[in-house]
Amino acid sequence: MKKKIVLDCDGVVLNWYGSLCKKFKRPVEVLYDWDGTEWIKPAWDEIVGDEDFWSNIESLVSPSEINFDFEAWLTHCPEDMVEARKYNLKKLGFPTKKIFTDHSKLNCMIENDYDVLVDDKPLTVDEINDSFSSTGKIAIRFQPYYYQLNGKHIKDLRLMKSIMEEYSFDNYIDIFEAKTKV
Repeated sequence: MKKKIVLDCDGVVLNWYGSLCKKFKRPVEVLYDWDGTEWIKPAWDEIVGDEDFWSNIESLVSPSEINFDFEAWLTHCPEDMVEARKYNLKKLGFPTKKIFTDHSKLNCMIENDYDVLVDDKPLTVDEINDSFSSTGKIAIRFQPYYYQLNGKHIKDLRLMKSIMEEYSFDNYIDIFEAKTKV
């Protein structure tokens, strides 16, 4: 059975962090975690309703790197910025898909019967993978250029095609381990 994939936007296909750094004239520093980025919370408060910001976030990957089918975007953008997010994705050449802004990505996956999430946030990935035995949902962590985090991840979205072609619940761990880096 074909698995239903959803993609996060920020940190997977859109360079939210780099665009935020640019807007606030800060260097793009390598992140080992979100600790030490205390400037981001006040910056978030400033851009949360900034339609220009949400309409012009730079691309992190080329749309051609999405060489697999996916169902929707599952993102953490503000609800009232969804139209700006749609415009931004379309302007950059990404596929037009439904956008969910649910703050619980696991709940959204369960409610909409999605199987696999590609996300950059380790806590989100861990929450979903920790629920596998009860939900059957999995997450694959994408690591953007500015992260230097430990753990399994992919740095090239094109790997998703082969991961999903070889995927089954029985061999998920083996395939993921073979195609990801620590």
